[in-house]
Amino acid sequence: PMVERFWVRRGIAHQENNEYPEALACYAVASNLNTANPLNNFFSAECYAKIMDLASARAEIETGKKIIQEQQLEDNPQIKH
Repeated sequence: PMVERFWVRRGIAHQENNEYPEALACYAVASNLNTANPLNNFFSAECYAKIMDLASARAEIETGKKIIQEQQLEDNPQIKH
């Protein structure tokens, strides 16, 4: 289904069962369906950290932070970097 919530919940279920590659695949679909939700990146970062892929974990965290910063700028254009 093309519903972000479905893929996030499926990812969480896989993550809770230590099925990190499957969880990452689900979070990737969720991210593609909604690029404005940083939680998908943070969930992915947790999975990458569990499999000791720290570079990918950091990249996901940075992407999530960037999404939040962009949303803050859209909500309040007076904010400067």
